[in-house]
Amino acid sequence: MEYLRTFECVARHGNFTQAAVELNRTQASVSQHIKALESFLGRPLFYRLRRGVSLTELGIAYLPSVQAAIDGLGVATSTLFGSKTARKIVLSAPVALHTCLLIPALLDFGKSHPDVSFNFTSTIWPDLAFDETVLYGRIGNGRWEGMHARQITWCRMIPVCSPDFTIDGAALEHPRQLLEVPLVSVIGFADAWARWFQAAGVDMPESHQWAKTDNSLTALEMARLGYSVALVPHMYSAASLRDGELVAPFDLDISAGGNHYLLTPRKLYQRDDLYRELVDFVVDAAETKEKTEFCLRPR
Repeated sequence: MEYLRTFECVARHGNFTQAAVELNRTQASVSQHIKALESFLGRPLFYRLRRGVSLTELGIAYLPSVQAAIDGLGVATSTLFGSKTARKIVLSAPVALHTCLLIPALLDFGKSHPDVSFNFTSTIWPDLAFDETVLYGRIGNGRWEGMHARQITWCRMIPVCSPDFTIDGAALEHPRQLLEVPLVSVIGFADAWARWFQAAGVDMPESHQWAKTDNSLTALEMARLGYSVALVPHMYSAASLRDGELVAPFDLDISAGGNHYLLTPRKLYQRDDLYRELVDFVVDAAETKEKTEFCLRPR
C-alpha cells in the first residue's frame, strides 16, 4: 500500500520532488518506490521527462483504481477503528531549545489538535537533510535556502553559576576573577566568552583553560553542581535562575551571534495550513515566554 500511495502522489503532482515533500521522504526514496512498483507490475507507469514525469497509458488506466483503493481503505479504517487520521510531525532541534520552549508549546498545540502527533529529535546542531523532519529549531540569521523561517526568540548569553560558587573562598565581584578558573564553554558558541570579556573590559589570555561541552544543558548542569561558571543563552537558564538553582553573578549579557528560528520547508509551509497554524502558535508561545519568563531583550 505504501508504494501505491507514492504512485498516487507522484501521479497527482507529476513530479518526484513535490511528491517527496508531501510524503516527507527524499526524492531518491520516492523514485525507488516507483521503480519497485514498476518492477513488480512488469510495465512502466511513468514517462521520465526533463521537468517531471507523466503517466503512461497503463498508468492512466491504473490510477483510478489505486485512488479508489486508498479512499476505500481510509473509509474502512474510520468505520472500524474510528476517525484517527493522525499526522506525524517530526521536529529536530537542540535538546535545550526542545526542553525550554518547543516541547511545552507543541504539547499545548496538540491538545487542540488530537489528530497530530510529534516526534522530537534532539540534536546539537540540526541537519537540514533528515528524511522525515519537517520542522527545525535553529540559531542563525534567518536565511536558509528553501526554508520558511520565523524568529521565535532573541538569543542573549549570560554567565551563570551556583549560588554558593566562590573562587578561592571569595564571592564573585569582578569579571577579572573568572580568569583564575577553567570556565564552561559550549562548543557551538566558541567565541562567546572572548566577546563577553571584551564587553566587560577585561583582556582574556589566549591560554585560558576551558571545560568544554557540546550542549547547553550539560553546561547548565556543570554550573548548577558548582563546577564553574557557564556562559549560556539566557532562555535556557531562565527556569533555573527563577528557581534559585543558578544565579547570574554579573549584569552583563552579549548577543549569541544569532537568534532562534523555527524552520519549515517553504513549499510545505505554503501548501499546508497546518504548518502555518503550528508556526504561528509556537511564535505566540515564544513571545509569551519572552515577556513572562525569559525577560531579556537585545541591548
